[in-house]
Amino acid sequence: MREKALFVQIFAIVIFMLCNNSFPQDSPIGKGSKIISGNFSFSSKGGELNENNDGDRLFTIEFDPAVNFFISPGLAIGGKLLFSRSSQGDENSTTWGIGPEINYFFGSSNDHPQGKGSTYPFIQAGYYYMSSVHNVRIFYGGTTDITQIETKIRFGAGVAHMISSAVAINILAVYDIDSDKIKDHEELPDSGNQYGLYAGLLIFLY
Repeated sequence: MREKALFVQIFAIVIFMLCNNSFPQDSPIGKGSKIISGNFSFSSKGGELNENNDGDRLFTIEFDPAVNFFISPGLAIGGKLLFSRSSQGDENSTTWGIGPEINYFFGSSNDHPQGKGSTYPFIQAGYYYMSSVHNVRIFYGGTTDITQIETKIRFGAGVAHMISSAVAINILAVYDIDSDKIKDHEELPDSGNQYGLYAGLLIFLY
């Protein structure tokens, strides 16, 4: 519980600081501009592949808002908050995460000063720390909590196309390096990697 409260407090402080550092700008990627982004998803999975022995469906919600602030033309730093919740019958899992990220947008901040019509290729790097609590059924009855710690290093490249003066369509390809272990266990963490492709919207405040 203390970890979740700390994650939320840090992210709230970041948002407050960024949103209260206003500078008059005439470009989405100019110094002082801000980016607000995030994804929300809900899924309900069933059938033989996803249901447990009791026929319970798997429900999952995920939310990952992010705020970035341009400290110089094209260069934005900020942070991301991650939350996910899954449940299936009397078992459930909750994950909280937070981490810094950095983005660099290529292109002149003097071109298309009103934003609309501009296309900005960009690269991204981030580091995220996540803590998951899994409430799982044990073989002799009842459930128990297992805490899992995960870290993620992300490298990405994408493109943002401004469809208005403040909103861009975003396509991002990423490569993640993951590591996770059970909290308080001495075993070495497991590691892996994955590729991903994301699409969404970026909101620029300038």
